Amino acid sequence: MIININDIEVFDELIKAVVRIVPDAQFEVDSEGVQLKVMNDSQTIRAYFKSDCMTSKEAVTFCFKDLLNLKKSVGLIAAIEDEVQCDLEFNNTFLTYKNDVKFKLKVVKPDIIQDYITEDIKTKLKSVFSFETEPEFIKQVIQCTNIVNDNDCKVYFTQSEDKVICEIDDKMNTMANSVGIPVSDNIEGSIDKAIAMSVDNFQAFSVLPADTININYTDKNVFEVRSKFDDSIELYMITTTLKG
Repeated sequence: MIININDIEVFDELIKAVVRIVPDAQFEVDSEGVQLKVMNDSQTIRAYFKSDCMTSKEAVTFCFKDLLNLKKSVGLIAAIEDEVQCDLEFNNTFLTYKNDVKFKLKVVKPDIIQDYITEDIKTKLKSVFSFETEPEFIKQVIQCTNIVNDNDCKVYFTQSEDKVICEIDDKMNTMANSVGIPVSDNIEGSIDKAIAMSVDNFQAFSVLPADTININYTDKNVFEVRSKFDDSIELYMITTTLKG
């Protein structure tokens, strides 16, 4: 069986994004593209990646442990052979490539990486408020954690007139430092009270190098996040919130 990597550069970006959430994953590949449905260690993030960078004439599912090893191996093809795409052979046990570059990489059984595999979301979520932001604003908020310098700090979403404010704070501690900056001025709906999220979950909003990030807070106290890279990778993510 042949698995086509149609764009090595996009494949590289896909794996870089996935490994910021999980180290291992299950690939579902068919003639239209590849899907990865992953869940992080703390079960607070569910992320659904879709891309056309990997295809197969026959539908195939395989699990891979240590995704960076796969990324590095495919990257050798681009670096040494100067190729922008490649075909991998798959025999249900190994992913194999034989040319100037040669590698044979073993896949694993689903139970070995089961903790990182998730199912489709079946619950219908209703929007409370939503807004659009950019990865640069997410990075700026994360940089504020260095100013606050508190291991217990969280990211709080609040509203000032028509602007969404993200504040690094620990509102359970009245003596804590805090720093906040605006991340959007196009909110739909309203933020009636501060919504708290872990810094790690907030940072995952920008795992894709997308131009814009669409963020939707729902009636189930979770955030829906959507972003797209170069019309080649789509991300849909569900992240939980915190009390206080």
